Amino acid sequence: MLKPQDIVVLLKLTGDAGEWTFGSASRDLGMSPSAIHRSLERAARSGLYDPARKQVDQTALAEFLVHGARYAFPAEMGGEARGVPTAWAALPLSKELTLRGAPPVWMHPDGGVRGIALEPLHRSVPEAARRDPDLGQMLALVDAIRIGKARERELAANHLELRLREAGYPAPVSNAPMPPGATSDGQDPRILIIGCGFIGSNIVEELVACSRPPIVLTRSRPAPDVANLIAPGDLYLGDATDPETLERALEGVGHVVFSAGGLLPAASEQDPELDALLTLGPVRAVLGALRTRPGTALTYLSSGGTVYGEPAEVPVGEDAPTAPFGAYGRLHLACEAEILGHCREYDTRGRILRCATVYGPHQRPDRGQGAIVTFLHHIRTGAPVELYGAGETERDYIYARDVARVVAELIGRNDGEAILNLGSGQGTALIDVLRLAEAAVGATATLIEHPPRDFEVHRIVLDIQRLHRLMDFDPTPLEQGIALTQDWLAAHRQELV
Repeated sequence: MLKPQDIVVLLKLTGDAGEWTFGSASRDLGMSPSAIHRSLERAARSGLYDPARKQVDQTALAEFLVHGARYAFPAEMGGEARGVPTAWAALPLSKELTLRGAPPVWMHPDGGVRGIALEPLHRSVPEAARRDPDLGQMLALVDAIRIGKARERELAANHLELRLREAGYPAPVSNAPMPPGATSDGQDPRILIIGCGFIGSNIVEELVACSRPPIVLTRSRPAPDVANLIAPGDLYLGDATDPETLERALEGVGHVVFSAGGLLPAASEQDPELDALLTLGPVRAVLGALRTRPGTALTYLSSGGTVYGEPAEVPVGEDAPTAPFGAYGRLHLACEAEILGHCREYDTRGRILRCATVYGPHQRPDRGQGAIVTFLHHIRTGAPVELYGAGETERDYIYARDVARVVAELIGRNDGEAILNLGSGQGTALIDVLRLAEAAVGATATLIEHPPRDFEVHRIVLDIQRLHRLMDFDPTPLEQGIALTQDWLAAHRQELV
């Protein structure tokens, strides 16, 4: 289903008759490359964009805007505000119509007109319109269609159809892998992913899909379908604690995403020293290397499901006390503290994403890596499912592709807080997760029940309001995500044996 920001993206690309890239469009529109990529995916499904030719269908877009925009994206009017004029208060209609009443405006602190606030199609529209007046005029015409009476709508439709007919097609965007050290548009810095296991593989796929192929440093070779996405010169097999390997991987890098995992929670509880060696050691090595690289930013994937311990209330916000029960949560909290201290001392941009329980593609069922993938695998094979605490524990589950999209979208962003919860904002009891897994497989599980484990939190749901204020984020519904995970497992069954 189309979203309002998709129209902004399509009009921008339609109006640009020259070469464009995801990087240039990102700067012009104030959206991340991954957000633009997802807009084009939705537009392609709606028949407004041809991904093979990388062209906007101007005729179809004009038809949709003239006849459907006011119903698909109904206008939201506010109170009096200062801003940038839109609809009939902006060119080209302002030359043809006499202004009646207070003009509609997009709220903006530097706007020169007082009027009635109109919610733009995307929060970046006022700035994007100031940077690109032609785009601003087309968006103003769309607003006139959305809020105008018959006369305004007719004039706006005529102008918009004419502009779209005259617009040139943008040049195709290359999705070919770039040579090591190159950038997506000659200016954007490279991205280094440290750790290409479960979550890291999803991040690699997301960045490649957005034409931002990363450099990867990982202890073991990625799965073949992920490895094939990485240019040979961009894949480093080794440990981040090896100074020589880390130095080579960091060359030309402007942003590091640390997604390397240590032990799973149960194993961490049994051998916390080994887990510290596998996780805290590489974090310290990366921070040490970044001391000589001012301007290189860092994203760290932490554990929102464990660092808060048993919160007094849910959903739990980022400012809540942290009191982890087990070694796994304490270790992530220690990594967070060292990263935040480094950022303060060396004026480094850092972001900590406290992830809920992540599940989805690339999660291996043979390693006990997550309840959902384990449930799906055991139900299909007929193996018994081990259930702790009668399945009463409640967790916030987040689909791995959603995590990857958020990571990609926040790269290069300096706004927002340093610590962000990343979850669905909804809690689900483990027994209900099991029932959803049974439905996805089409079979019933054989259960072996155990008492609760001391190191596990009984109930945790993350408050994701900070993230919502920073970006458009619609988490994948749990039922849909479990079904997608089951589809991925079925498609990769042979290589997972």
